[in-house]
Amino acid sequence: SSDSSSEASTSEASSAAEEEAQAEEEAPSEEEAPEPEPVEAPTASAIGITEDTITVAVIIADLEGLRNIGYPLPGGLSNETLTGRVSKYFEDWNAADGIYGRSLEVVEITWDPLSPATMENACIEATLDNEVFMAINGSGFNPTFVPCFTEDNDMLFILGDKAPQVQIDASPDRLFALFPPGEVAASTAGDVFLS
Repeated sequence: SSDSSSEASTSEASSAAEEEAQAEEEAPSEEEAPEPEPVEAPTASAIGITEDTITVAVIIADLEGLRNIGYPLPGGLSNETLTGRVSKYFEDWNAADGIYGRSLEVVEITWDPLSPATMENACIEATLDNEVFMAINGSGFNPTFVPCFTEDNDMLFILGDKAPQVQIDASPDRLFALFPPGEVAASTAGDVFLS
């Protein structure tokens, strides 16, 4: 009887070992995991991309008009510092061999905060007058003029402010706002207030 219980426990142990071995065989090993699809580098035929460069428009407010009418602005706030907020990153990336071996070049495009029509002119300058891959605005650019870039000209646009959800939906994979849409922010604020 002691021999039969010993045989039973040996049989159970070997069954457990077989199950573990079978489970290991069925589970995909790290070596067998499928390779992720490689990300395709933009081609030199894309607008604003050559074999060596990627050109990006930095859309900034030209604050001289405000200064000229006496609006008090910090002395250090200039076109150079506004563009420098973005171009500093580009300089760092370029020092690290750029993106896909291409250096980033900045085209500064200005708009006048006192003249909304200049925002449309900024779009024309970015999309028709210059061959740029994408446009970036840190803040202050009226979202009403963003569809000129994203919808009318299929350009990537990074907006430093919030954009309405309808614009984000109309420009999938082309409009990136750094803040949530107003509808989301308002709903979240309401939820916080009520709870």
